[in-house]
Amino acid sequence: MADAGRLFAEAVSFSDLIPLDVEASSDEVPERALQRLAARNCGLLRAVAVLEDAQIEREERIEMGAELQRIETKVDLLIELVSTAISIAQPPPAEVFTTISARGFCCVLPAGHVQQGGSAVVSMFLNAAAAQALQWPVTVLSADNEGEDQQRVCCEFLRMPNELKLQFERFVFRRHRRAIAQNRRA
Repeated sequence: MADAGRLFAEAVSFSDLIPLDVEASSDEVPERALQRLAARNCGLLRAVAVLEDAQIEREERIEMGAELQRIETKVDLLIELVSTAISIAQPPPAEVFTTISARGFCCVLPAGHVQQGGSAVVSMFLNAAAAQALQWPVTVLSADNEGEDQQRVCCEFLRMPNELKLQFERFVFRRHRRAIAQNRRA
């Protein structure tokens, strides 16, 4: 698949189950709306980095005092309760096995979801505790049928501002590095 090669050639990527939705869009997103979306996504990616770093620290169980562990447990519980409440009010989309690079992504979606060459907006829930989706406009590079009711879709992110692009590249790199570490342990 040439389009997937364009997204992943010489690029760091990772594959995982991600709650993801892609909605076809005929409208181009105005520049001002893109700027607001980029700022929101940058904040989300920073929050995801903090949450994931905290998870890694918990997994490594750095020795800390009992009082600090109790406070950390309470904060974790609070984050989980808030994200659960948000998820109940607005449940995330189904998890989809997705391969992601800083340039775009490929996944399998229900057939007829999007059209090749069309525009769409992707919503990716990158961390369950964040309870917010990274949203960004994409171009559908390919939408190939896989069976009767599914299609393999490859999409390229459109016009990411530099700060968002850097934040997203860091996110992809961290997830890629974590996948390598997990494979070594297995």
